[in-house]
Amino acid sequence: MNRREFARRLAVAGSVLPLMPAAMQSFANEPAVIPVADVNHATGMHHFYERLSNSKEDLAAINPAKQREIVMLAYPGMFPLDLIGPHSVLSGLPNTRVQIAWKSTSPIPFDGFSISPTVTLDNCPQHLDVLFVPGGGAGTFDALADADVLRFLTSRAATSKYVTSVCTGSLVLAAAGLLDGRRATTHWVAFNALEKLG
Repeated sequence: MNRREFARRLAVAGSVLPLMPAAMQSFANEPAVIPVADVNHATGMHHFYERLSNSKEDLAAINPAKQREIVMLAYPGMFPLDLIGPHSVLSGLPNTRVQIAWKSTSPIPFDGFSISPTVTLDNCPQHLDVLFVPGGGAGTFDALADADVLRFLTSRAATSKYVTSVCTGSLVLAAAGLLDGRRATTHWVAFNALEKLG
């Protein structure tokens, strides 16, 4: 970035700061003081939420008394970023347990790394705050034709507060009958497939 671009970005930031709520302004102006030994994602996010909360009620909504249960389906051939990105955000929520579910807890290999499920489809909690499905390519077609996956999604969706997906994960939800009568979207290349699934 050259000096002119830096100056432009600084001017934009300066013009936005007065429009921020008071809590955001103080957050932007005060340096975070977090002991180096405590620097990890969860601790950093907790400090972030505390500083952005305008009241105890706000903080209680962010940090509920009862632990949130989030389960993210993983499957061979999914697009890893569709799972890793949301997992990074959701695992930073206070008092939240995020689990990755698949048929076994054996690592699922991808190019150069693997993702290790923490729970199986059979022993996953029944009552969830969020049930999540990532998208992918060929692996998504396998998942939307997999009777075990569809049965799992149908049973857990019945008692979940939110059922959601990223990208072509919506095709898997549609194959399970969970999008019937609902508006949904997906990657543009899969619109026609989603429509055919109802």
